[in-house]
Amino acid sequence: MDAAGPTGPYSPRSADEALVVQLLAVISGDAPMTDAERLLAPDVISHMDQWTVRGITVWYDWLQFLLSKAEGSVTVEVDRMVRSGDTITAYGFLRMANAPLATRQEHQATYRIENGRIAEVWTTRGNYEMIFGPKVRHPVRWLLVLVEMAIWRRLPWRRRAPPAPQR
Repeated sequence: MDAAGPTGPYSPRSADEALVVQLLAVISGDAPMTDAERLLAPDVISHMDQWTVRGITVWYDWLQFLLSKAEGSVTVEVDRMVRSGDTITAYGFLRMANAPLATRQEHQATYRIENGRIAEVWTTRGNYEMIFGPKVRHPVRWLLVLVEMAIWRRLPWRRRAPPAPQR
């Protein structure tokens, strides 16, 4: 993938923040997707607005779907992180790697760390406007994106998620 990694002025100040930065490197394509297996809990919970899913395979499929829509690469630029208890909120920008800097989209996501892994993620569909366009603002139109992803997950020729780690 041709992507800049989690760049920006931010340097992690703790092992937990470094864990989040490493996951953002996976999203940006600067680290292999298989690194997600060591960074995410196998039963990671992912929240996007009112929708919640569980499992590393679903997370992996979502990332693959995003990258298929972003022509293979995104750029994540971390500006700052804020810790609150066992969660870390990362603030910064997400954009398609080849988009002009003027079109960067400010975003934030929150990560709960448990036993040295990311156990829970909170994001919002607004974080993906750069990729999906204004349909992210309309719940019904966004539901159609999720239906498209559900169909896409079942296509026989797409790359499959790595097997879930054994417990």
